[in-house]
Amino acid sequence: MNEIETYIKQFPDNVQGILRNIRKLIKDNAPNADELFAYGMPAYKTNKKPLVYFAAFKNHIGLYATPSGHSEFQDELSKYKQGKGSVQFPLDKPIPYKLIERIVKFKVTENNKKATNKTNKAQEQFELAISSFSEDIKHIARETRKLIHKILPNVVEVVWVQQKNIGFGTGVKKKTEHFCWLMPASKHVNLGFNYGSELPDQEKLLEGTGKLFRHIKIKSVEQLNDKNLIDLLTYATTYKVPQLKIKKGTEKTAIKTSRPEQMNKIRENIIQNYIDGYNQFDIEKMVVDFDDKIVFENIQNNEINLLLNGLTAFKKQAETAKTYFTERKQTIKLFKHFDNYTEIEIDYFAILAIDFPNGLTKGSKLELSGKSIFKFNGSKVIKLTDFS
Repeated sequence: MNEIETYIKQFPDNVQGILRNIRKLIKDNAPNADELFAYGMPAYKTNKKPLVYFAAFKNHIGLYATPSGHSEFQDELSKYKQGKGSVQFPLDKPIPYKLIERIVKFKVTENNKKATNKTNKAQEQFELAISSFSEDIKHIARETRKLIHKILPNVVEVVWVQQKNIGFGTGVKKKTEHFCWLMPASKHVNLGFNYGSELPDQEKLLEGTGKLFRHIKIKSVEQLNDKNLIDLLTYATTYKVPQLKIKKGTEKTAIKTSRPEQMNKIRENIIQNYIDGYNQFDIEKMVVDFDDKIVFENIQNNEINLLLNGLTAFKKQAETAKTYFTERKQTIKLFKHFDNYTEIEIDYFAILAIDFPNGLTKGSKLELSGKSIFKFNGSKVIKLTDFS
């Protein structure tokens, strides 16, 4: 039972009925409204602006539609007792549901207009920022902006007209809430990433050498259809920035990937790339997403029989291990995702290239099952543990 239902249940049955009727009326006429419990009463917002509040008292129902909702209907509300931004409907008189419905509809329209005006202002600022560039660059900039808004429909956009820079985030704070920016140039549009150096970029789309910032030069609208670019941008919207609530009614236009789903998909791609590199005897491919301080463990019969620290030690051991096999293949059967690590179950097949001290001979086939645990820090693997 949520707070609003708990609130309603404290009143007599007849009052509960009135409160539920008003609640249903609001939800029917403002289906995209956020329903909250604020100031000790049910509260509703659309486009982050107050819509209406309502509450029950001993002798009346209070409706709070903020000043405009009352001033617009002042003649019809004049027969009721009023306060600043409030009106009282006596419990011993019929509740004017039709009037309440009209007030709600008026407030929905008003809030929508305010949101549209805000959107139009952002659009105007954006156009000013790109105004000095060629029509081709303007087109690329507009389409890039459109893609960002499609991925995150309620994205917060901040325009710095003089700098010709447009920032995007889950809030207005550039240092902690922005994930990317857009800055036109003479022959391309820079799509910058605030945490670019830490993002998974297997296709090497990102350019730059700074501590964190990276960018992609968008030279044509066709680039924006690149699935790898879209995946990278989608991931950036969730990395190290507060999560932005997707409002009801905008989900259909969003690229539907939640934060956990996107993180898990990125991890699976990283792990599959490692497995592919292993199967292909390609060590550089295996370690492309490893941290320089990678820790590797091999555990057999619940005992560690190999422990390596650092990328150099891992690559050296991997080069040695290549000589043990003429063929080898790991196949992932199952992914299990946890907070900061992912576990995989694997089938293993190999043909030995040399004789082993334990009696296995050159040409022997190995068929085993096991598991591996990949521990992550962001998009980097910091520890790999093999169990066999």
